[in-house]
Amino acid sequence: MRLWSLPGLDEWWDDYRAQHADDQETPRIGGHVSVAKRCVATCAQLQAFHEAHVVRQVYVAMARLPVRLSLGTAQRLQEGLRSSYAGFLGRLAEASNVPPLDAGTASRTADAAARSTWRLISIADSVSELDERIRLVESLRAAARSYAIEAVRKIAAQLDADRRLIHAVREEVLELERLATPAKTCTPAIRRWYSTLVTSGSIARWRTLATAAPRLGAALPRETLMIPATLAAKHAHGTSKSGSRLSADGYALLCAELLPRASDASAALARLAERCVRTARNASVSLTVDAAMGSTIFVSLSGEAPPAHNTGVRAVQAPAHLGAFGLEGAGRVYVHRVAQIPEEVKLLRPAEASMAWQLRALADILASGALSLANLSGEYAHWVVKYEYAKHEGAMKRLFDEELTALGAPPAQIAEAAPEAPAEHAA
Repeated sequence: MRLWSLPGLDEWWDDYRAQHADDQETPRIGGHVSVAKRCVATCAQLQAFHEAHVVRQVYVAMARLPVRLSLGTAQRLQEGLRSSYAGFLGRLAEASNVPPLDAGTASRTADAAARSTWRLISIADSVSELDERIRLVESLRAAARSYAIEAVRKIAAQLDADRRLIHAVREEVLELERLATPAKTCTPAIRRWYSTLVTSGSIARWRTLATAAPRLGAALPRETLMIPATLAAKHAHGTSKSGSRLSADGYALLCAELLPRASDASAALARLAERCVRTARNASVSLTVDAAMGSTIFVSLSGEAPPAHNTGVRAVQAPAHLGAFGLEGAGRVYVHRVAQIPEEVKLLRPAEASMAWQLRALADILASGALSLANLSGEYAHWVVKYEYAKHEGAMKRLFDEELTALGAPPAQIAEAAPEAPAEHAA
């Protein structure tokens, strides 16, 4: 950035105005002169602010900026703030190994944080940073509670549906056990049991329950549940289009593969049904505590590492517009590599659970003071000041090139070179 001066412009304007007092264009030219002088004065203010408050600074309080940002710069800065907060949310999810927020929630959260920062840096003393921080933290925690409650509702509904499905299938397995002979032979009663299983559509329940293994876990006897469907597909009697009758080999396989497993399968299903009831009962407590009330975030404002017993932690990079955590930029934020959500709940994978965790984590980071809401990093502020300077400098140059120089006005001159600026960082 350069420091401009307008030597001789006032004298030239006094002479021009006296000589062209009756010219209808004189007021317009006077407006150009005033704008050019304001542009030079603004460039001088920006250059002085940059030298005093931006160069070699970790953070810059942009509310001290002596000029109001032009519309274009303000819009670009607000877009940059939203992008910066959105990127931070994405890195937070990646570090904690949970799915990222959906696009709508991520956009609303980043926009709320960006608006808070914009209010604090656009008008000095318009609102206190503490009040803005409290408002944002309370909003994030309320949203986390809402998502946690919705996650509990979905978990309870899914577990209840799973329990009813498990109960229905287990009743059919118990019926098969009652029909089994000590010799495990395929009696007519067992053949009728199989035929009823197919014609009543119950075989579809077995298949549906078998496909729930990723949700219900390894305790589900999936291979046993798939035996009837596999036999119906591969060993149906030639005259049975529905698969309700099996070939001789099919019935032999039914008795050889399913009957010996029936007792273990019914016991496993009983345990699973009990676990569904227990998990649904405890979900409101465990999910609220682990997903919405405890984000497992470790914040250090002076740079120390997390405790040695906190295994599986990962450092999170600060938002782009700040570049650092803590008052002096020496802070660190760590997050558990895997969010502390109960295994049984994790198997159900409700999206709302990970969303609640992320919003709570962001609230905890803000509440700790690690994230400044009122500042920009020195490098980011350099970009903002330089961009605003260029707009005023360009406007001044265009006035001289397109209007004033042709009328004989003395050109603008560079008074002195500005100090060396830090490297640029895009918004």
